[in-house]
Amino acid sequence: MSTEAIAQVAAGMSKIEVINIIGKPITTSVFNDERWDYIYSLNRSGGKPKSKRFTVFFKDDIVYRVENDGFELNSETNS
Repeated sequence: MSTEAIAQVAAGMSKIEVINIIGKPITTSVFNDERWDYIYSLNRSGGKPKSKRFTVFFKDDIVYRVENDGFELNSETNS
């Protein structure tokens, strides 16, 4: 999952469109299929662990909000 792909996910998209852009999340909640979390973590020996999270929230299978914690998006991909 690239930062360029993440930048394409926007409100109004369907679940299928999100899957086509960034793929299925590794896991989904049994209790809440209206929230998908994409998590990336890197643990190098001797280094500080790094993690990133991208969360997509749906209402009636349509994206209404996204949260990005750690995936750096440059201004060119956001415009």
